[in-house]
Amino acid sequence: MHPSPPPFLDKLTFDILAAWAGEAVFQRGLAYHKAGKVRNLARTSEGGLLATVDGTRKYATQFFQEEGEKLASECTCPYGPRCKHAVAAACTGLALLAAKTSIPLAAANDKRLLDIDIAVSPDETSLAEPAPSPQALEAVLKKLSKEQLVTLMIQAAALAPEVGALCMHGAEPKQKDALALVKDARKAMRKALEVPDWEDYHHQAYTDYEPVRKKLEILRLAGLLEEVLDLALELLEDSQSQIEMYDDEGQTHDDIAQCMDIALQALRDVDWPAHKKLLWAADAVLTDDFAVCDCFWALLREKHPQEAWSVVADTLSGRLAQHSGKGFARSALVDMAIYALTEAGRDAEVLVLCKHEAVHSGEYLRLVELLLANGSEQEAEEWIHKGIAGAERKEPYAADRLRSCLLELRKKQKNWDAVLCMQTEDFVRHASSERFKECRRSAEKLKVWPALRPLLMAFLIERKFPWDHDAWPCQNRGKISVLREEKHPDLYTLIDLAIDEKNPAEVLKWYDLQRKDRRGYGGYCADRVAAAVQDFAPERAIALWKQLAEAQIALVKPKAYVEAASFLRKMGKLMRTYNMATQWDAYIQALRGEHRRRPRLMEVLDGLSLPGERAVCQDGQGKMHVPLPKEK
Repeated sequence: MHPSPPPFLDKLTFDILAAWAGEAVFQRGLAYHKAGKVRNLARTSEGGLLATVDGTRKYATQFFQEEGEKLASECTCPYGPRCKHAVAAACTGLALLAAKTSIPLAAANDKRLLDIDIAVSPDETSLAEPAPSPQALEAVLKKLSKEQLVTLMIQAAALAPEVGALCMHGAEPKQKDALALVKDARKAMRKALEVPDWEDYHHQAYTDYEPVRKKLEILRLAGLLEEVLDLALELLEDSQSQIEMYDDEGQTHDDIAQCMDIALQALRDVDWPAHKKLLWAADAVLTDDFAVCDCFWALLREKHPQEAWSVVADTLSGRLAQHSGKGFARSALVDMAIYALTEAGRDAEVLVLCKHEAVHSGEYLRLVELLLANGSEQEAEEWIHKGIAGAERKEPYAADRLRSCLLELRKKQKNWDAVLCMQTEDFVRHASSERFKECRRSAEKLKVWPALRPLLMAFLIERKFPWDHDAWPCQNRGKISVLREEKHPDLYTLIDLAIDEKNPAEVLKWYDLQRKDRRGYGGYCADRVAAAVQDFAPERAIALWKQLAEAQIALVKPKAYVEAASFLRKMGKLMRTYNMATQWDAYIQALRGEHRRRPRLMEVLDGLSLPGERAVCQDGQGKMHVPLPKEK
């Protein structure tokens, strides 16, 4: 007699699976189950499900329940936990349970368990020996005879051709050999940097930089350190557009970053004065737009003579004097110059440079943060006001950040009246439920929230500044010179506040006005409104979810069907709660009849749990059944 299915399957439904995995993943997993891609389903000794799932290749997957009754999964696929393979295994388990079919017990040495363990713990210690340290390797090699060393090197060259190339050219190659090595490395680099024709672009996963990395490593081991650094700069400059263009999940970025790791080692070993090494590293970081040179910060952050940093600071300051532009490039150059001046012990010049940049480039925030860090709060406040005045119209984001500094300063001073006034200004500039809560927290400290709340609401409805009312409770008054032109009432914020305050009547009031006004009527808002009013006005929530689902179905796209399913689930759950199973059944059957020529939609509808069933769908005659895997 086979063991019974895991106990947690009794409580599992398609709704729970969809909530756990996400609607899109659930639908793909359900499709795998229905296509019969789940094989050799077994029960583990811990009470989970173990299966082989046919996908791009065979995957071993495990679906189980953790302590606290939380669902979990592990799989050998790249996606990891909560994948479609785990969903498929769970669906098959539900089908077998409904069919009263027993599930066999997996053997303790089942190969799939080992495969899963390797996949989820790739960094654990294995039986393979770790790479020896250079010191340990040197100690062993010194004990070998010349003949043994020759034999060993020949064997090593057979395993790694780069070892043979290094042996042929020697640790100090002749000029002819050095030129050949550099040419070989540049040839590999040029090939990697080739941009595919546009029609071939989408068929290329990513460029293989492994040959480039190996050639650079050979150059480094051969002592051609300057050549490595020259090629690294060339690679850095030419690869930026490639990193930006390729959609390869960051593979090209990571490959080039590994090449830069070799350049870092070459930079450490090259016979250059400290200031020249630091300048090279600084230039690499400044040239880099995609953070492939972050490794060089390890060198920049190390302890170096102040004299070396002074040379770097003077060089960068000279470049700034010739740099007439503004923007990110100049800002990065200023930051590097400040870092160099700080490391050189020239702190006074840092303040001078920051003040110059505030006036010249409008970079007030850097100066303000420096002054605050130094305890110069009064001077910082003066520069904050200058910066806000200069950036109010042209750079509102910069002005907002400066206001945030002033707000934190007022909080530090415990000037809650000024804090509340500033928070009210922020609310007026960019109304949101979160800023409303910030005003409330400060107003409650001053015990003026009952007076302030109606003024904030009046602004949302009438667009009248709160401090223009006689009931304004603060001594300070707001000052706003620039305000975005927006139509009022601010219905989005009013709806958000009503939802936050759990006032469904107000939610419907503002939402209905929004629909009548034809502003901002979108799925996101309607979905939130339905969730907020489902207990207060279930018929409205059902109608909203129905409308959202049908709008997605009308798009006639598989992704839209998945989105529709998320709305239908909420609608079905609410209808079951209010004993409307018959109406729900009739509605689903109507959808099936209307869209019977859309097989992808039929598959999605199959994934909706129905009343009284664990994980069921309906056939064309309206009969309940559990979907079993198709026969191969």
